[in-house]
Amino acid sequence: MNTFAYCRFFFAGLILLMLFAGNSTEVLAQTPDISLRINQTTVNPGDSLVFLNVSLDNPNDTLAGFAMYLTLSNSEALEFRYQDIPHGGLDVNGTLMENWELFLTSSPQTSGYDLLITSIANNFGEPETPGIAPQTGGLLCRLVFKVNEDIPENLINIQTHVFISRKHQQTNFSDPFGNLIGNLSGDTYDTSVSFVDGGITVSPKAYLPGDTNCDGQINVGDVVHLVNYVFKNGPPPGCE
Repeated sequence: MNTFAYCRFFFAGLILLMLFAGNSTEVLAQTPDISLRINQTTVNPGDSLVFLNVSLDNPNDTLAGFAMYLTLSNSEALEFRYQDIPHGGLDVNGTLMENWELFLTSSPQTSGYDLLITSIANNFGEPETPGIAPQTGGLLCRLVFKVNEDIPENLINIQTHVFISRKHQQTNFSDPFGNLIGNLSGDTYDTSVSFVDGGITVSPKAYLPGDTNCDGQINVGDVVHLVNYVFKNGPPPGCE
């Protein structure tokens, strides 16, 4: 191989190497420091406890505390159930937050249709509870809701969205040293923090053959309900 051909081969390889390195940097830069995802589900009118999973990716930093502000897209179908539930309306059993020490929740609009969550892994004492070490795909917690009994017909089979506030004053994340996780862009985050909103769709209860009292089960109660209707002028079987 002559000198000219060798140099051409060398510089071509160098350019390919630079392009590969640049693409690798771009891929790494696109990986968020924090990703929160709320799932979606379908429920029935009057369901007293409905759960939505909140999943977490924190591939680079240990998460030791966070604040998160949530709102619902409408106020007639469901509400956050936080006043009579342990941990302020969060189900943390078997989740990444199971051993966390501080849970504060409130509805700033005092309506039940918004929820502010503040939680810290270690509440300044012994034993020291560690935060969530870097991981992906873990279950952070479950949100708890109550579905209203009387829902306008125009909201049946319509999804109520559960929105995560993007404003850093309302939703923010800390490492064990009190440093903010994620980069700001104005009053929100850049691509270092990723959010996926959730949703709940309320559908009419499907009729279960033999379920004369409409409790979603087949048992002796259905026989009693039918006997009362036939012989004692009780309410008719069937669901509205």
